[in-house]
Amino acid sequence: MASNLSLGGFQGSKDPNGPNLKRKVRMLKEEGVHIDLDLTEEEGKEKEKEKRAKKEEEEQEQQEETQSTKRLKVTESDVYIFP
Repeated sequence: MASNLSLGGFQGSKDPNGPNLKRKVRMLKEEGVHIDLDLTEEEGKEKEKEKRAKKEEEEQEQQEETQSTKRLKVTESDVYIFP
């Protein structure tokens, strides 16, 4: 993949309709890479930016949850003693 999120080249070819890039797409899909050939470069960058923002938000929520759990204290009323 190129830095501009395009397919770039493969085996000396950059023709998106040529057999080499078609093979590259097939191989990437077999490896689990999601490829949307209908997106423009700008749409692809925007989609990637949204994915990163969502991931950062999820990580922040998880971090806040972990920190709030650390603040919990056990008090005497929370302890139950059974005979």
